[in-house]
Amino acid sequence: MVTTYERQITPSPATDDTITATHINSEIDYIIAALNDFDASNCKKSGTSIPLGNITGLTSTQMAAAFFLTEEDMASNSATAVSSQRAIKAHQDAVVGSSYRLVDVNGTPTKVYTKYLTGTLDADTETIIAHGVTSGLTKILSLSGAFGTGTNFEVQDYSQGAFSGPQWFLLFDGANVIVTGVGANVQGQAYRIKIDYEL
Repeated sequence: MVTTYERQITPSPATDDTITATHINSEIDYIIAALNDFDASNCKKSGTSIPLGNITGLTSTQMAAAFFLTEEDMASNSATAVSSQRAIKAHQDAVVGSSYRLVDVNGTPTKVYTKYLTGTLDADTETIIAHGVTSGLTKILSLSGAFGTGTNFEVQDYSQGAFSGPQWFLLFDGANVIVTGVGANVQGQAYRIKIDYEL
């Protein structure tokens, strides 16, 4: 409580029952001085460390715990708490490269992820490439490949029988992508394989 500026307006002279403009101006000066010197940060609810105007009834430490979270994984999924820039950045950095799109799969909105495999085919008719998709046989939704033939990449369906152009077809199982039926002019060339999958 500010006591320095406590003051009572009294008539002067004492026998005069009129408060003059001079007295009023003097009191206004005191009020202005008191307001200029007022420190709102020290204005607390009596007997507590809770600032006046804080309708939560919580201390600043309690408020921080209840309304300000620094979870980098956003695990609590709070509908009321706010997050720090650091937590938001860490969360964003963690999901870069793992973003998904919602796709209708058999009538169900599904999070579909995409990954790419690159490398060089073996100098053989078959190359086995680990795809890294857990339970890939049931989780991989689509698979496509492009294979380098000299100065470009070609995407082509496998052609059974006599065919002079590039030949291959793609298979996958729970752990690998298999490029097989590879023609001689494609063997040893670079590959780019795209996989769409769900977790």
